[in-house]
Amino acid sequence: MKTSGVIDNFRNTIAHGEQSYEPIRIEKFRRDVSLEGNWRVDATFDVVWREHRIRCLAEVKGRSTPRLVRTAASQIRDVAEATEEEWCPVIIVPHLTDGVVEELRRADVSGIDLNGNYLMLCDELLAIRLDRPNEYPESRPIKKIYSRRSSLVGRFLLSEPRIFEQVGEIHQGIRERNGEVSLATVSKVLNRLDEELLIEKRRGAIRLLQPRKLLDRLRDGYRAPEFVDTVKVKLPDEAEGELLGELFGEHWMWSGETSAEKYTVTTPPTVGVVYTRSPLPHNQLEEFEDSRFYNTIVSRTEDTYIYFDRRGRWASPVETYLALSRLDKRERQLGRAIRDNRILSEFGGDV
Repeated sequence: MKTSGVIDNFRNTIAHGEQSYEPIRIEKFRRDVSLEGNWRVDATFDVVWREHRIRCLAEVKGRSTPRLVRTAASQIRDVAEATEEEWCPVIIVPHLTDGVVEELRRADVSGIDLNGNYLMLCDELLAIRLDRPNEYPESRPIKKIYSRRSSLVGRFLLSEPRIFEQVGEIHQGIRERNGEVSLATVSKVLNRLDEELLIEKRRGAIRLLQPRKLLDRLRDGYRAPEFVDTVKVKLPDEAEGELLGELFGEHWMWSGETSAEKYTVTTPPTVGVVYTRSPLPHNQLEEFEDSRFYNTIVSRTEDTYIYFDRRGRWASPVETYLALSRLDKRERQLGRAIRDNRILSEFGGDV
């Protein structure tokens, strides 16, 4: 959304008498205001609550990204401090996301969005409302950068804790780990991660800034693979791997939840889950099929992101953590152990 569109929507809500911001009220709204000292701001208005009237000056942004808000918050705070009058600096955005709120708190600057949410951090008023749903979603070429194939960029950055010189180096690294994603997609995802302040992207230097937060976003965006064919079988104890190798060659892998024993101390699962991209040889599996006393589930899936960075027959540490994080309490505990001791530990104190 353009900045002018945010201003128009905000002004129209106030002008029509809608009480979107109850119990506070917005009054005396003015746009494009000149202040003493040749300062100009996008808007000024009063926030009213009971006997309190807070004079606010605002910077308006058409996108709700932490990087934009970080810069805008610094600018509007400097203007408020430079004037002789008492002002509360405010940022107006389409939606107060968690990342935006975090930046506002860090800068000690207030924020209001178009949905009725606000974070007022003024000397005379502390008022918070952040429960209104977002009615102004942003239109972006890639929306779900933490899910499925687009998640490979974040997964790769978590697998190699170092500084990269260019986008092509990251793309090549993903391909070398059997990731299927285009260079254009890698570039777009990196730009989004930079906007969210999860990475730092400068000329000749791309590095991960917040590995824990990136892993949390990948967890929230994780989607289990979709299966095109599945069979339950009872394989001979201690011979599963050998038999599966005979059936599928190199084209199979233990699932994330089954791979937990590779990365943390735990007992092997009662039922192992196998993923493969190959058609299931039902005629060869028929003698092992057992829907009641099975010890292995073999599933065919074309979702290639789960195979990224596999370690031999085991899923990657990141895929293992993500798969475990959507299961029951015990599995989630195993996942947290893998997160802390195998993934984030590689970044030292930079988590």
